[in-house]
Amino acid sequence: MSSLRTLTASARLLPLLCAALLALAACARDAGDWKSAQAEDTQEAYEAFLARHPDSQFAPLAKVRAMQLLEVHDWAEATQADTPEAYQGFIVRHPDGKWTPEARIRIENFKLMAATTANAADAPVVPAAPASAAVAPRPAATSPAPAPTRSAAPAVAPPAPRGAGAATASNAAAGHRVQLGAFSSTAKAEAEWARLRSRFPLLQPFEPQITAVETRNGRLFRLQAGVADAAEAGRLCEQLKASGQACLVVPSR
Repeated sequence: MSSLRTLTASARLLPLLCAALLALAACARDAGDWKSAQAEDTQEAYEAFLARHPDSQFAPLAKVRAMQLLEVHDWAEATQADTPEAYQGFIVRHPDGKWTPEARIRIENFKLMAATTANAADAPVVPAAPASAAVAPRPAATSPAPAPTRSAAPAVAPPAPRGAGAATASNAAAGHRVQLGAFSSTAKAEAEWARLRSRFPLLQPFEPQITAVETRNGRLFRLQAGVADAAEAGRLCEQLKASGQACLVVPSR
């Protein structure tokens, strides 16, 4: 009788033991596949893992990593195309992505440059003066003007300050600029300048120039830095682009 009871109890435990063994085997396969996906570290590997183990404890981690790799791929394609449509498509696919703020900045840059080009095309062309009018007739000789008194001596302009500030002022006057972005407010432009100066030490000698411009899409505030000449503007922009920073050389007026 006791033997029968023992056999009955064993028969009841057998399915539970089998289920436990199957679960252990599944966990072993799960862990092994996860390690393989991590070693490969590609979007395809993580998606294949999710297809085999949708309810795995590693599934949330696989989803996050697959999305990160997808964003890297999409950003590389957007920057290679380098068009407003490509950046807008990136924003739609990754509204909260790592490079989404940068994509918005680049789209605003395209809008600003398009508006600047359109304004230049619409500007009236002033005809050049005839060559005969270029040389003004020499006035008739007159008696020399009396020597100025001491009180009328011309004031001497103070010397220009030395250092980066003086270079920036003369550069701005020369009209050579490097544009770093276009924003919907001055506050956003100033915040971006602070971030860029912290990230790129080569911007330390410069001061920001934030100016408003009216475009067909509304008012934008462009963030620029004045440089010595067009060659320096090109070099600075190339260095920034090599580090992944959007940059445009703005021709002098």
